This record gives sequence, structure tokens and C-alpha cells, in this order.
Amino acid sequence: EIALLTQLKGLSWSGNKFLGGTIPTEIGQLTSLLHLDVGQSRLIGAIPSELGRLAQCTLLSFDGCQLDGTIPSELGMMEHVEFLSLGGNNLSGTIPTEIGKLSRLASMALSYNRLNGTIP
Repeated sequence: EIALLTQLKGLSWSGNKFLGGTIPTEIGQLTSLLHLDVGQSRLIGAIPSELGRLAQCTLLSFDGCQLDGTIPSELGMMEHVEFLSLGGNNLSGTIPTEIGKLSRLASMALSYNRLNGTIP
């Protein structure tokens, strides 16, 4: 179980087309995680709201996957995130206003989705 890796600081499986399925909600229990980069993989489904628990995480990248649904407002609780990349998916809806509260955010990529509304 991935939730048992409580001291894990970085997790990257970007570019691995053989890894697919949904994002395990248990990743939200890895509160020591600083980097989560799983872009360009075959992930499907929604972004779990549990990822908002990754308060120490500075990099979150799910670019180029096959994710759908909306961007969870809970991502706005990731107070240390500097790089947020969700481009190249099939995300829809609006950008949550909570994202506008991420004071350390230096780069955000949301291109190639089906988002609408205003930027918070």
C-alpha cells in the first residue's frame, strides 16, 4: 500500500505509459511528500480531493494524462505548492477560487482542458 510510505519525499512516474488507472486517494496520506510528478501517464478519472492534504508539496504535475472532472477546491489547501501543472487533460468547470490563495504559486499550467469562467 502506498499509504505506508509515510516518509516519502518525492514520487515520479511521469512518461510511463504502462501505468494507468485512477489516482489512488491514499496519496493524500503522504503528508511528507514534496514532489508529485505523474504527468504523461495513462491516469484516468478525477483528481482526488484528498490531495489537498499534501500541504508540504511544492510540485504537483498531472499534465498530459487523461483526467476528467473538475479541479478540486481542496488543492487550494496546498500552501507550499509552487508549480501546478494540470494541462493536457479533459478537466472541465471553473478554476476554484481557492487556487487564487496559493501565495507561493510561481507557475500554473492549465492549457488544453475544457475549463471556463474567470481566473481567480
